[in-house]
Amino acid sequence: MDTKDLKSRDEGFFVERIFYKYEDYEKIEKLQKTEQKKYKDKQISYEDLKYPKDIINYLNSVEKGKIGELLIVYNKIINSETRDKILFE
Repeated sequence: MDTKDLKSRDEGFFVERIFYKYEDYEKIEKLQKTEQKKYKDKQISYEDLKYPKDIINYLNSVEKGKIGELLIVYNKIINSETRDKILFE
């Protein structure tokens, strides 16, 4: 069969890697932990939370890092079907 006759298929992987500054991550993490403690102690309500989502939702990604700079890496993998095993290196 000639490859030009093959139809496209949606059976692959989507891999996304985003980098964030460690200092920014650490700052939001501390604020979030403090806020969660206040929420658990019933000092504030859920509506008053400033950081209810995952930390990366409040960070700006880094396009270019500097030598020696600590970065947090967020990896997101989406695939088209249920799989038993996936190796991500």
